[in-house]
Amino acid sequence: MGVYYLYHNCGSAKSLYELYNPIKMNVFETLTAPPAGDNDLALAFDTF
Repeated sequence: MGVYYLYHNCGSAKSLYELYNPIKMNVFETLTAPPAGDNDLALAFDTF
């Protein structure tokens, strides 16, 4: 429909990367680093 799809996650999300991939979102926010989250920017790029 021509709109961007943003997904926001507060904190830990690394275990969910494989589930997010099929959503085909345009923007993933937030990649919170430890200790507040477990996100890995390089892994997120590779997975998405």
